Amino acid sequence: MDGIHPFADFQTARLALFPWSLMMHPEPAIAAAKRGCDLALVCTDRLTKEKKLLAGARTIENLAIAVCSNTGAGIWRTPEGHQRCGEETVGQGSVCQITIDTCRTREKRFQDSVDFNVLLHP
Repeated sequence: MDGIHPFADFQTARLALFPWSLMMHPEPAIAAAKRGCDLALVCTDRLTKEKKLLAGARTIENLAIAVCSNTGAGIWRTPEGHQRCGEETVGQGSVCQITIDTCRTREKRFQDSVDFNVLLHP
């Protein structure tokens, strides 16, 4: 995975470090999830409304996202079922935290496993 720094493995979690530029494309998040990553740590200069929206969207791959910046921070937990992802954001100089269930983030389902011929033909 070009551009993604090596994973950090802890007893119950696998983390990846992303530059913000990788968040602009879905493939790095999918690749990290396929390699067993539970949480992507991302740095950016400013945490804008658009970046918050994109960070939340990347959780669809069952990969939690934590973003830090000069203007604030945020953590996005993977969605449960069809619900919106859990989100905790704070401004500059504040601390945020969220609990991530790594048993849930390890349950991966990918669209490349879907047989579209069976799905789309009656």
